[in-house]
Amino acid sequence: MEPILRAEMLRRDGSALYDRPMTMRLSITNARGRELSALLDLASPGSPLVLLLHGFTGWKEEPHIETLALMLASSGLSTLRFDAPGSGESEGSWKSDFRVTSYLESVVDVFNYVQSS
Repeated sequence: MEPILRAEMLRRDGSALYDRPMTMRLSITNARGRELSALLDLASPGSPLVLLLHGFTGWKEEPHIETLALMLASSGLSTLRFDAPGSGESEGSWKSDFRVTSYLESVVDVFNYVQSS
């Protein structure tokens, strides 16, 4: 896992609106063998974890998903968000991999990854 930098949300006075969690880039292999690009926003070690899912045509770094991750981290909840197969930085193509069934299967795969880690 490799920490990455991220944009800070600021108040008008320039102070940080939310504490920035430690963000780590992950690669999770789904049951179909596709590498899923994921971000783990760690509020603190051992904190509860929330899986954040993007919409059908979205991706893990959409502004509203990022904002929600920051808000949850400031409340002590870690988040894991990932790109569906064929979306964003995950392996696959829109034509062959971006299906609702594939996305739902990958949600189960990511959940199983979290349970085993």
